[in-house]
Amino acid sequence: MGADVVYTHLNGGVFYPRCSLPGDEPPAGNPKGIDKMSLYELTFIVRPDVPTTQVETVLGRVQDFVKKAKGKVNKTEQWGLRTLAYPIKKHTRGYYTYVGLNMDGDAIRDLERQLELSDDVIRYLTVAIDELSKEPTQMMKAKNRAAVEEDFSL
Repeated sequence: MGADVVYTHLNGGVFYPRCSLPGDEPPAGNPKGIDKMSLYELTFIVRPDVPTTQVETVLGRVQDFVKKAKGKVNKTEQWGLRTLAYPIKKHTRGYYTYVGLNMDGDAIRDLERQLELSDDVIRYLTVAIDELSKEPTQMMKAKNRAAVEEDFSL
């Protein structure tokens, strides 16, 4: 019934609507399927006035939530205290943390809700991706490069 319905994003990607009726299944050519987990990148910013141990606590809560939702954390990076491009909730700096994870879409919405309710998190962004890189992100490469340049400038 609804299995023949295919939607196309403006960027050319194809997705299938969530099946809600018994017997509605995605087309056989759908390699991901409806029930399989997807890859996501989550970046969140923690208030600058909290101790670094609190940043670790927020990351631990995210990891615990993913584990309880039967997801998997594939990669974490802490980018440290950085200046924001514009003030967010009267803060001009924040602790950035990146998490690459594999999780169900419904659970992602629940995770975002938890981040939204957290007093420590001032902003978050979740992006669905096709593939997770094993290499460090550009932010970590830049951070490492700056640390090396600082060591040699002494």
